[in-house]
Amino acid sequence: MKVCNHVKELISKIKNFVQETASGERPTLARWMRTYVDNHPDYKHNSILPKNVMDDLLLTLHKISTGEIQEKTFQKIFPDWNQNEL
Repeated sequence: MKVCNHVKELISKIKNFVQETASGERPTLARWMRTYVDNHPDYKHNSILPKNVMDDLLLTLHKISTGEIQEKTFQKIFPDWNQNEL
């Protein structure tokens, strides 16, 4: 089966992502969020999330999703290919 280099690269990135997540090398989104909250200066470690902690978490996730903040945990896997490149 002949597969273009773009597809081979994508398959390799997905395979690495799954392996790193399964091994614990790369945290899941849930683990990342728990760590973020746990390290937030306003979180009192009492299982109650103040509004400002939740707001900061959501704002940080939004900034990561738009590329305003670079976070290695959420490195891009899928390229912005158009159909002509496949």
